[in-house]
Amino acid sequence: MTCRLVLCDDARDFVRLLKLLIDMESDMEVVGVAHDGAEAISVCTELQPDLLVLDVSMPVMDGLTALPRIREVSPGTSVVMLSGFSSAAMKRQALELGASQFIEKGIPPSELTGQLRAQCT
Repeated sequence: MTCRLVLCDDARDFVRLLKLLIDMESDMEVVGVAHDGAEAISVCTELQPDLLVLDVSMPVMDGLTALPRIREVSPGTSVVMLSGFSSAAMKRQALELGASQFIEKGIPPSELTGQLRAQCT
């Protein structure tokens, strides 16, 4: 079974790199991209992905604000929050709002794909 992912991050170069990384995996496929929380809500409503990789800090609507709405419109989608910075309070808030995992940017690529794969099941 192929895991269908949506990537949401305002850093477009990061999204391109993450998509390239995921495209090398035979059991994962990027089916959509968004660059702010409002776009993520729209894309998840339409595509109902297996997994959403959602950045915390973005313009228009941040990931923590978008997360409860995403859980409503796409309840079967697992959400992994991704951030370049974090605190215990931010991680706790993300998990309380329905994220299945919180990952900090900068982890090795193979570890990142492994953690994403684990959320697809």
